[in-house]
Amino acid sequence: MICGDTIFFAMKLTQDNIEDIRQKIKESLKILKESGVEYELRTTLVAYYHSEENIKKMANELAGEELLYLQMFKNCDTCIKSNLEAVPKSQAEEFQKILSKKIKNV
Repeated sequence: MICGDTIFFAMKLTQDNIEDIRQKIKESLKILKESGVEYELRTTLVAYYHSEENIKKMANELAGEELLYLQMFKNCDTCIKSNLEAVPKSQAEEFQKILSKKIKNV
């Protein structure tokens, strides 16, 4: 999404395509960095998709980034999969701590 002069880059993973998507995210981030355009990273925390292991990988892959917004998932009728749930707030706070070790502002 582009808003004014900023690109909002939302990272969405599924269990089925996690490695493919990780590679595409890396490629897209490289393009963004080389473009010089201001951007923000965002990810929506979904219990089915986000584990401590995945968050640690994300932290390592995004090490040195300036900003990552963590968004709490809200279920709706148009979701890609039924029965999805947000991670508990306590787990989201733990994920934030993990990511903050490698990313300046989370």
